Amino acid sequence: SGIVVFLFSRDLFGDRAGLLSLTLFSFNPLFLSSGLLAWTNPFLTFFIVLNMYLFYKMLKNYSRRLFAFFAVTFGLAVAAKFNAVLLLPVYLFVSAVIYFRRIKGFTLLGLQPQQLKIKKFIVMSAIFFVISFFVLWATYFFQFTTLADSAPPKYILFFEDTIATKFPSAASPIVNHLVYSQSLPFPTFFSGIGWQLFSSTQSVKISFFFGEAETGHNPLFFPVVMLTKTPI
Repeated sequence: SGIVVFLFSRDLFGDRAGLLSLTLFSFNPLFLSSGLLAWTNPFLTFFIVLNMYLFYKMLKNYSRRLFAFFAVTFGLAVAAKFNAVLLLPVYLFVSAVIYFRRIKGFTLLGLQPQQLKIKKFIVMSAIFFVISFFVLWATYFFQFTTLADSAPPKYILFFEDTIATKFPSAASPIVNHLVYSQSLPFPTFFSGIGWQLFSSTQSVKISFFFGEAETGHNPLFFPVVMLTKTPI
């Protein structure tokens, strides 16, 4: 990750900025604390930074090889942790700004913004998603089965309780079909997302905020963390 941080910062602001960014990254306490543990966060960090760097390189000097590598690393980022999909709205926003503002020095798929046709953009986006899809599927060894067959036993009990309590009775047959009968590519990926989404709403979490231990959700927690802890 540090090498990519250095290269990215050097391309943007020069050698000194690259070294400064690498130094700050190397002593980042969050990365140091998780770098030696078998967590997905270090891999997520690497693939997200690499994917953003490749996106920037494509905007400056597009090539098919860069595009393929960009799609592959996006699939690997999502495989590391599903919230990497949040990169997509960022890329769409940046592309829209370049398209409508005609920012000098940047291109879209190797073309000047005024030359880009919507049809080509849609086709290339579809190719991007296909490549990323198969990369993600490959990380699960091309698993193709039902959610119930792929999930650990504790997930099954949780899904049964969730279906019975969280969904209206009219939707239960559809949900049951999706969980127990419908085969899907990489179903473990989706069952993990379901577990995180539904279990996080039921479990009691304790957070330390302004010198006090709190349970539940404080709407100020993440804004304050982003403004203070993250920059520090």
